[in-house]
Amino acid sequence: MTSSPPLSVRTVRFGGLASPVRFTGCDDLLDAVRTLLRGWAVDDVPADPAVPPVIRVRRTPRGYRRVSCWIDRPSRVRAKLRRTLVEALCGFHSELLDWYVAAHPDTLFVHGAAAMFGRKLVVFPAMAHAGKSTLTVHLAAAGRRIFCDDVLPIETTTHRGVALGIVPRLRPPLPAGASDAFRRFVAAREGHGHRNRLYVSLRSRELAPLGTTAPVGGVVLLERQPKGKAMLAPVDPADALETIILQNFARDVPAVKILDTLDHVVRHARCFRLRYSRTDDAVARLDEAFGARARRAPARRARR
Repeated sequence: MTSSPPLSVRTVRFGGLASPVRFTGCDDLLDAVRTLLRGWAVDDVPADPAVPPVIRVRRTPRGYRRVSCWIDRPSRVRAKLRRTLVEALCGFHSELLDWYVAAHPDTLFVHGAAAMFGRKLVVFPAMAHAGKSTLTVHLAAAGRRIFCDDVLPIETTTHRGVALGIVPRLRPPLPAGASDAFRRFVAAREGHGHRNRLYVSLRSRELAPLGTTAPVGGVVLLERQPKGKAMLAPVDPADALETIILQNFARDVPAVKILDTLDHVVRHARCFRLRYSRTDDAVARLDEAFGARARRAPARRARR
C-alpha cells in the first residue's frame, strides 16, 4: 500500500500587506488568485513562526477549507468550505478585500465601480441590480481604463481614488441585448468562472494596477430600466453625497472625516443619474458627458 504524497505547503506574501497567507495542497488556487491581480507582488517567503499567516487555506477531500480572523469559529469555517476552485477563488477574493481594508484604517472604501475618463475617475456607487460590473467591462471594451468594479478606496488626505488591481467579475449570462462586439470582448478575456460567476481578465492597458491614484471627476447613479434609450441627467449633489456615504464601509474612520472627505469628492465632481437598458447606449452617453470633447460644467457645492 503506497502512501499519498505530502501536500505542498506554501507561505505567500501579497503586495505590501504585512502578514502572509499559507496555502496547503492548493497550488491551483494560488495560481488562480494570481490571475485576478494586476500590480501585486505575490511572492513565496519562508515560514516565520513569529509572523502567523492571516489566512490559511487547505485542500481537503470535501473541498477548500479557509480559516482567518474573519471566519475563525468552527461553525463559520464549516459554512465557508468551498467545493469548487471558483467558489474558493471568490471566497479568497472577498477575504483579500477584508484584509486590505483592515490594513488601511485611514482610508475610505466605497462599494462601487470606477473608470478613467481623461485624467479623472467617474465613480458608479453600487445600486441594487444596476449592472455596474457589466457596465464596467463594457467601458473597458470601449477603451476606458478601469479602476474597479466593486470596491474603490478613497484617500482621506488627497481625496483621490486608488486602484486595487483586481479584475472585474460578472454574473452570467450576459444581458440579452449585449452586442456581438461586447460578447467577443468578454470571450477573449474569459477567466475563471463557474455557473453565475465569471472573472474577466482585463489586460494591463484596460485595468489600472494596484496603487494607481486619480482624482474623482464624476459621480453617476445607475438605474436599470427594461427598455428605452439611455438618459443621463444632472442629479442634486446632495443626493449623490447621500448615496456615496451609504456605500462607504470604512471601519475605523471617524464620521466627521468620512463626511468631509466624501463632501470634498462630490463638490469637485459632476453628478448625474444614468437610466439605461443597454450598456452600449450607456457607454455612449457617458462618453458624451465625460469624454475629451465634453463641456466642463463648473463644480457645484453639495448641500449638507
